[in-house]
Amino acid sequence: MKEILFYTLNNGKIPVQIWIDSLDSTDRARIYARLARVQEGNLGDYKKIDSEISEFRFKFGSGYRIYFSEIDNVIVLLL
Repeated sequence: MKEILFYTLNNGKIPVQIWIDSLDSTDRARIYARLARVQEGNLGDYKKIDSEISEFRFKFGSGYRIYFSEIDNVIVLLL
């Protein structure tokens, strides 16, 4: 089981949440379903960008990406 945290800026804003909230309800639901699978340990389609940053790749919309970092079993969603 993996924990997912959303990166929070000093001003309290959460960039990933703001972006997800801006999507239509269908795309938003698909992203939340994917994040639920990630919590279960199924990362699905992702790619390492460098030694610390990876991206979840989505094959809908305009090819959405969510950048993240994983520390132990905690995934921090960046943007």
